[in-house]
Amino acid sequence: MPDKPVGSYSVKEIKGHLTDLLKLPRRNKKPYIGLAASALLSQKEIPEEDFVTRKTVGQVEKWLQGVFKYSRDKEYSTGNPASGLGLKLNEKAPYSKYEDHEVRTMLLEANKGEGWKRAVIWIAAYTGMRLGEIVQLTAKDIKRDVDSDRLYFLVTDQGDGQKLKTIASKRQV
Repeated sequence: MPDKPVGSYSVKEIKGHLTDLLKLPRRNKKPYIGLAASALLSQKEIPEEDFVTRKTVGQVEKWLQGVFKYSRDKEYSTGNPASGLGLKLNEKAPYSKYEDHEVRTMLLEANKGEGWKRAVIWIAAYTGMRLGEIVQLTAKDIKRDVDSDRLYFLVTDQGDGQKLKTIASKRQV
């Protein structure tokens, strides 16, 4: 953003700045370290995993809201152009729905893989477990329900190196 008096920024400029941030690669990653924003914006092929995340841009938006609120409170400006932008940067991206034929193709391809690779795909498809939970499973995490005689996975953080994303992740699947 250009350097100018704090009270002269517009909502359009702030939205444009935040939208441009989404087009930039992370500046703490080679080969982008030390490059100016203009040079980064002119990069032609940037891998998807190198881009700044929506979460990061959402944090910048919150920071800007705070700066402009402070500016208004101290009477350096009359408004807050970073407030109520409606960019929805912190919303989670929706999950993609796979069509039945796509799932069948994935499972058929998984059958061609090694035992553990095949198992990961099948467990994910039929349980909805997170990948991190699946790869942490050990044989002792497979239990049998005494009442129904069905097998289930016990997802916990009790084993060596096992971690849970949230407390609610501890469950039977």
